[in-house]
Amino acid sequence: MAAEDELRARIKRLEAIVAALLVSDYDAPPYVFEELFDLGPLFERDGLGRFLRYLAAVRPGYPREAYRSLDERLSNLAASTQQLQADAHAIFAVQSMGIDLDEVRIHRFLPVRVYVDREDPEAVAEVERAVNDTLDAFGLDVADEFPPQQGSWFKKWFARSKEIATSEEMKDVGRKMKRAAELHGMERMQAEINEIQANAIATLTDKAKEFDNAAFQCGTALVVVTTDDAGRKNTVGVTLTAAQAIALENNQQLLYSPGTLLRQLKKICDGDSDEERIVETPRQRRLRKRNSGNEQ
Repeated sequence: MAAEDELRARIKRLEAIVAALLVSDYDAPPYVFEELFDLGPLFERDGLGRFLRYLAAVRPGYPREAYRSLDERLSNLAASTQQLQADAHAIFAVQSMGIDLDEVRIHRFLPVRVYVDREDPEAVAEVERAVNDTLDAFGLDVADEFPPQQGSWFKKWFARSKEIATSEEMKDVGRKMKRAAELHGMERMQAEINEIQANAIATLTDKAKEFDNAAFQCGTALVVVTTDDAGRKNTVGVTLTAAQAIALENNQQLLYSPGTLLRQLKKICDGDSDEERIVETPRQRRLRKRNSGNEQ
């Protein structure tokens, strides 16, 4: 009799082990894990019970769920890598033929950089969304992005033109961005800027103004937000010249100081600038005109 009881116990133990192996091999429904958990007390003396309870608690299907998510991300990354490879080969082919790259219509890439003076997760998330919407509105996709630097907040992207374009056409994108911000401050529109572009830049500017100091660069477009001692916001839009773009590319840390950024660029480039003030309110516009009249 004792031998039969021992045999039954061994069979139950084997059944439990087989059940555990089967359950761990696929995404079982929740009730299976509950039954497996209930088997635990039958095998406490040899440690199998603790194993069964642990197995039921950790839900072995989770690693497979995580794997599926990882597999999807890897597939997306592979597709993105193939596209970047094709873009790079197109550029290399043009260069190999000795053709002026500026005149050929190819997919173009622009550096995108944003600095804000404090790390506020909610406000920063709004800025990020506004950046993505702005890029989309101006015919750009995010080709790559990099982890932000914390403390204050600084993040970099590379944007890719959705359509093929010449170098001059991409410079025009920068001019339109700057002009859209300018028109937002003046509360008027022009035919060169469509409503989607105007709204995207307006949102980005408004989100940036939630910080005391901020800077946004996309290619040759640069928008800087500063706050004076009286708490008044001042927004300046610049279309970077070639000299300024090179200076900023070589000294990206200048973006960390929006208040002195434009002066530093002028200093580096020996005054080469086409800076224009963005009039933020009718009151500021009246003050500017009044000051201009006094100077005359």
